[in-house]
Amino acid sequence: MSPPGTVERALGALVDPLDRVNRRIEDALVPGIPDPFDAYEDLLTSIPSSRALHFGSGRDKHGLAGALSGEVVSVDADATGLSRNATGLRVLGDGHRLPFADDAFDLAFSEFVFEHLPDPVAALAEIDRVVAPGGQVVVLVPNPRHYYARVADRTPFRFHTFVHRLQGKASPEIDAFPTLYRWGRYEEVVEPGIDGWRLRTIQGFPGPTGYTRVTPFHAAFVLLDCLLACSIRYQVAYLVHYEVDGAKTTRRPVPAGR
Repeated sequence: MSPPGTVERALGALVDPLDRVNRRIEDALVPGIPDPFDAYEDLLTSIPSSRALHFGSGRDKHGLAGALSGEVVSVDADATGLSRNATGLRVLGDGHRLPFADDAFDLAFSEFVFEHLPDPVAALAEIDRVVAPGGQVVVLVPNPRHYYARVADRTPFRFHTFVHRLQGKASPEIDAFPTLYRWGRYEEVVEPGIDGWRLRTIQGFPGPTGYTRVTPFHAAFVLLDCLLACSIRYQVAYLVHYEVDGAKTTRRPVPAGR
């Protein structure tokens, strides 16, 4: 019997060469694919804000809080990830019942969080409650209609952490969470169902994803995504920018003790 971790180490030794080859294939077939996080950060840093909420911040592995000019409050339900967040203002809290007063922020932003939430519409309503009229909301979310989400939704969670380890990610235990994909389709992000939210921009991102880059089949996924790229409804993720206009009619009473 092989010692524990032997197979994982052997597979891990193949990841870097596969990744390099697949990146070259990707660059040749679809040069200039936009990076969702680059677009996300560019958008966030272009929005003036005095007090922003980083919704589902985790450890803020992309350092977004430091890129913004105003005060940033990080909120997350995961204490482990939040403890590794360098942001000065960190709050442990449930995104479905945010521990903040009404109209406390002029910007809320979130990246790859809503696919994990059991009730994303309730979370959107809470964001609406804490963002003041005239404020803005920016969400980066995967599309449940894309084949990647469909496969991920049917894959055991332990496989996701295994792939993270193969890719050499430093903290798979705090960066991988079970996915539910209950919100994020094109029609849902265009019409989020929150009164007073005006869609300012939406940007779709074609695949492929980094998950397939560690397989020998990546070229096939690149070609498949080339076909899907012609329809924004089947792209892998969306960057959505909303403005909160005027009086808000979706407010709910703030629970006692908040």
